[in-house]
Amino acid sequence: MREVTYEESRNLISDGDFVFVCNGKTLWSRITQRATASDTHHCGIAFWIRDCRYKSRLMVVEAHPSGRRIVSLSSYQDKTFEVISSPIDWEMHCDPLLDNTGVVPYSFREYAWIGLTEVLNIQRKVDDPGEVCSKMVAEYCKSAGYDFGTTDISPGRLKARLLELGFERKCKVIHGT
Repeated sequence: MREVTYEESRNLISDGDFVFVCNGKTLWSRITQRATASDTHHCGIAFWIRDCRYKSRLMVVEAHPSGRRIVSLSSYQDKTFEVISSPIDWEMHCDPLLDNTGVVPYSFREYAWIGLTEVLNIQRKVDDPGEVCSKMVAEYCKSAGYDFGTTDISPGRLKARLLELGFERKCKVIHGT
């Protein structure tokens, strides 16, 4: 996998590519990484906002404790993250994802249950209208015919499943490179 700077990654990332944030420093990211035995603690889906009147913006839609939101991918440029290429047609499948930005709440219950599932192998469907980052990405994949058996999945396990299905690593952005 090619290691690049954030600026170099901008030339490689396409609409719909998956972004997996690694090696977190916060309490929640460390809990996620430890419980899931993965260096990955967060994920989202990258896309470009293009307009002839201003510079193109590289964004990421994500589930966050404040709810589903869109942020500039540059807000992660001080982090290490991997980009996995997506064969999913962004234009065909992005509307439900983007239309519900600011509407779908975060689910701390689901966050806890996904961790318990990975640590204790407890299987339970959480009946919650909210989502976590990996569920949002898994639901997007499911809408395009990629079914992982469950959408209650950790970011690390989701990344592993995508790679098992043949999705390709595009690049790794290393903070400080």
